Formats: sequence, C-alpha cells, structure tokens
Amino acid sequence: MKIELWYHEKINPQIKDSWEKYFKDVDEVKIINGDICEAKVDAIVSPANSYGFMRGGLDGVLTKRFGYHVSRRIQHLLIEEYGRELLIGEALSVETDDEICPNIICAPTMIVPMDVSKTINVYLSTRAALVEADLNGFESIAISAMGLGVGQVPPEICARQMRKAYDDFLGVWEMPSNLDVAHAEYYKLIVE
Repeated sequence: MKIELWYHEKINPQIKDSWEKYFKDVDEVKIINGDICEAKVDAIVSPANSYGFMRGGLDGVLTKRFGYHVSRRIQHLLIEEYGRELLIGEALSVETDDEICPNIICAPTMIVPMDVSKTINVYLSTRAALVEADLNGFESIAISAMGLGVGQVPPEICARQMRKAYDDFLGVWEMPSNLDVAHAEYYKLIVE
C-alpha cells in the first residue's frame, strides 16, 4: 500500500523534518506539502473524534471538500452497526461519492476535541487506519499529522508514533516479555 503523508507548509511545517527522520527508509511512504484534499488516493484518513462530527480542523476542511454526507454516513454507521462511539484504536471507512478520492477512513485520535499529547492515541489511530485500509483493499491512502493540531501532540512524538504504527501494521510487532518491558516501550512513544 502506498502511503502519502500530507502537511501544509503554512499550517504545520514542523512535521516535515520529523516525518523525514522516521520514514526516510520507507519507499512506500511519500511526504507531500500541500492540500490533502487534492490527494488522488483510495482514501483520506480523517483524525476525527469518536462521534464522527467533522466540523473543525482538518475534518472541517474535509467536510467542505466532500460534503456533510460523509459525516452523516459515519454517524449512521456508529448508530446502526456499532451502537456506540468509535473508540480510539478503531477505524471505519465510508464512501465520499468522489471520483478522485472515493473514501474517507475515520480513525479518531480523540473522543472529543482535547489534548492527547501524553497518550498513544496517534499510534492507535494510525494503526487502525492502516488496518482499515488493508481490509478494504485500498492501494493508496493520504494521512495528515495525526493529533498535531487540536490534540497538541508535538511533531517528534507524532512522527514516532506513526512510524511505530506502520511497523506494527507490517507485522514487526513482538509480544513484550513482561509488563515492565511493555510499559517502557510505550512510554518511549510519549516522551520527547
């Protein structure tokens, strides 16, 4: 699967160096400066919230680009198929009715808008988005800097968690030998 990491020089230029540091050896990942709404991919990942409200930040931009029906489709699935909010670490996809980008993957980084800088939510959401893309047979996806805006996740932490999610998605994950090792492993994901 081809992965495009999108940033906008006027909005979040600080992520570029961190992504280049963590993804420099990954041929399947391309870092792109520009408007993610211009991505010609099978799906764009929405960092969203657990309720599918797509009003602010990148979600607001995606709503302007694709329409309010995307948010309504997400919420319909939450009501009809889940019977609850979408938890951090889960993802779902809906069609956009757009030829250039036919799908949105909703992979919430937060339950409601809040600071998630001391969590592994970026890791969980990114991994969930990759799994959802794979389950749907998507060949290409576009992802923004998960948790960087409203979530206040520093660029270095964001990039580190996204890379760990990518590696674990590829099957590099290993069972820790004990809980202390597990704690240390995930603590590294949130400490600058």
